[in-house]
Amino acid sequence: MSTSTTRRLSTLFGSLAIVLSAGTCLAQGPFDYPKAEKGPTTDTYFKTTVSDPYRWLEDDNSAATAAWVKAQNMVTTPYLESIPQRSAIRQRLEQLWNYEKFGTPGREGGKFFYSWNEGLKNQSTLYVTDSLDQQGRVLIDPNKLREDGTAALAGTAVSEDGKYIAYGIAQAGSDWNSWKIRDVSTGKDLTDDLQWVKFSGADWMKDGSGIFYTRYDAPDKGKELTAANYYPKFTFHKVGDEQAKDTLVYQRPDQKEWGFGGGVTEDGQYLLLSVSQGTDHKNRLFVRDLKTTPIGAAPTATDAKIREVELQIQGLVKQGEGNAGADAVKFADQIKGLQGKRAELVASQANMAHGFVELLNEFDASYAYVGNNGKEMWFNTNLNAPKGKVIKIDLANPARAKWVTVIPEAAETLVSVGMVGDYMFANYLKDAKTQVKQFALDGKLVREVTLPGIGTAGGFGGKRVDKDTFYSFNSYNVPPSIFKYDIATGKSTLWKSPKVPFDPSVYEVEQKFYKSKDGTKIPMFL
Repeated sequence: MSTSTTRRLSTLFGSLAIVLSAGTCLAQGPFDYPKAEKGPTTDTYFKTTVSDPYRWLEDDNSAATAAWVKAQNMVTTPYLESIPQRSAIRQRLEQLWNYEKFGTPGREGGKFFYSWNEGLKNQSTLYVTDSLDQQGRVLIDPNKLREDGTAALAGTAVSEDGKYIAYGIAQAGSDWNSWKIRDVSTGKDLTDDLQWVKFSGADWMKDGSGIFYTRYDAPDKGKELTAANYYPKFTFHKVGDEQAKDTLVYQRPDQKEWGFGGGVTEDGQYLLLSVSQGTDHKNRLFVRDLKTTPIGAAPTATDAKIREVELQIQGLVKQGEGNAGADAVKFADQIKGLQGKRAELVASQANMAHGFVELLNEFDASYAYVGNNGKEMWFNTNLNAPKGKVIKIDLANPARAKWVTVIPEAAETLVSVGMVGDYMFANYLKDAKTQVKQFALDGKLVREVTLPGIGTAGGFGGKRVDKDTFYSFNSYNVPPSIFKYDIATGKSTLWKSPKVPFDPSVYEVEQKFYKSKDGTKIPMFL
């Protein structure tokens, strides 16, 4: 073992000793903790009474809860601040955290966009540059969005011409986001101000005229952070307009718990709408041909009938809430009948409603769009394939019997698939490490991507016209680093790697397998 390696291990063990010393100090007492009063709350489940004496603490807005928290902090905070090792632990943690962090570059309009944190900033800064050989200039520094530092960057989307960037802001940890649009050349915000956005990204129209996003109606005053949010609206916002002028693209008054997310295909012809419900990974997927049904197109007569049925269902659902027994059955039967009527109306106009073909409409699996050649679309799905596969659907003949499996399910779990430079890059989880394979669009294996070592990789995004792509890689001995990958040759070139206070080359990472009692091979890293 080298002297330098011994010195580093001594430093690590020294840090551990400090932590153990602090832990020993913390174990001392006794403490005079504030008493938590017991309330009389009880619940009865199946004739069994269950006491819940601390239910009152669930109201985090009550004066009683605030007083209890304050009393707890008056005991805890002075003690933690008096620990003599606290300063040394803080200094050591800052040393360990103080290294550069780079984000994988994205490319739009001949410009590159990437994030960088020189070390200890709370959030990484977004940069734009004309060349990867130059650092470029600051485009968005989320650390300066709010004076107290409690605003966070909730998402970004750059127009294809690189002229604008839409970005979301989360205030003080709230799920509510506001979205703004910034001119990339000047670094100044336009007048656009989108409110009441939640659980939504943004995606640009091909021509850069505006973005698609999901919003909710403004909640009642005083209930902004407590009211439940239902009936989201998938919306198009034109650059420069007030939010009140936004075009409602899709909503479902009969489905209050559905969530929406959408984006435009690279060729600009199709708008894809992914429909989710709660946290279930299964989704529905609808497709709109923007050439035949542009945004703002008038609804058909059948669409008006479909909307009428949806509103009738909504009314019955509201009437039936809280009912039980025979009344609940009555409402359920009426709703089922109306749902059947809606399905008939949708089928009567080529499986289309409100401008969208309801392509995948059964919530039977997860479907992630990969790419398309005109009407042919590739999807990453776990339908009858728990570990994932890639299928191709022809919109001209979308019957399930006509679906084609392009990349079959493998022994490894398919995590994600990206289409770049007329190839598909499949990211697998193999024995607790990343494996990436490059496929032709017909599913033929081109090569397994040679990664810099055993570890975790992500990225491989871009456009069909790109000749290269970027990915991040890190391992137990390699800090998060960014590599540029030549699609034709399969060669990886290091772009950015943080400078760290040790030499990673003196360490080796090996993977071994341990056989358990039942014969299962358990992967281990040494």
